[in-house]
Amino acid sequence: MSEGYITCAYGKQTYLDQAINLACSIRRLDKERSIAILTDFKMQEVAEEHCAKGIFDKVHVLENWKLRGMMGKIACVEVTTFDRTMFFDSDCLLVRDPLFLWEKMREQHFSIQGEISLEGFYSGVNILFWFEKFNIKYLPMFNGGCYCWDSEGSNVLLRAGEILKSSKENMIPTGTGGAADDQPAIGIAMAETGIMPLPNSLNLHFSTFRSINLQLDLEKNYCRFLKGSFWAEPCVLHYNSLAGIEMYRSSSRKVLEKEVAKLRHSFGLKDCSWPRPNFRTVL
Repeated sequence: MSEGYITCAYGKQTYLDQAINLACSIRRLDKERSIAILTDFKMQEVAEEHCAKGIFDKVHVLENWKLRGMMGKIACVEVTTFDRTMFFDSDCLLVRDPLFLWEKMREQHFSIQGEISLEGFYSGVNILFWFEKFNIKYLPMFNGGCYCWDSEGSNVLLRAGEILKSSKENMIPTGTGGAADDQPAIGIAMAETGIMPLPNSLNLHFSTFRSINLQLDLEKNYCRFLKGSFWAEPCVLHYNSLAGIEMYRSSSRKVLEKEVAKLRHSFGLKDCSWPRPNFRTVL
């Protein structure tokens, strides 16, 4: 069974640079699996140049409008050539040996790290509304920057896409970037088929959202940051490049940019530009 990675980046060079950074971090630690990128025609030439440089193995291209919001993640399901695919948001870095990551992600047809909620609110929506509408008994809660699926698990993402097509009717809130939030839609689709998220205690993937004190050394495979009341030490660092002004101006961002520059230089690449954050979001 073939396994590989895929990410989606389009529209601007800064987003493609993030995908290149991600691919370099994967290439450094995983010499066996292929890396694919889904992009648009505007970024195709640059992506293919980095394919020739050995950064990416496969470049998939679609029109820009087919990639916006959750549609890009759905498109990844449709274009992947791997039997089992691991998706990363482009603003992620693989920071530890992925052997354990793949081992755990293979345990289910669709795997993502998180927790479940039995009551409460999600971005102002009472989740009991979704319980009743979709006949589910729990809602998986997670950051959607890293997940894995096989041919059967792809149905979770396809179903999430159907839910998002009627986002207003289904009371799916708007996420960062102005598109309907894919995370509750994926969670609903998981719950409909009885899939539970992998526990956070595995430390597979954490985002820097609402975190401080990022400690990162890619050469030593070392990463930890204070997230709430505990120290996260993930295999996959999701640094939320657009998340907010605090991360953008923080000491954590300086650590990140320094390590990424060293990573790029090790692959013979120049420093990259960084996108400005969504100033409406507060960490």
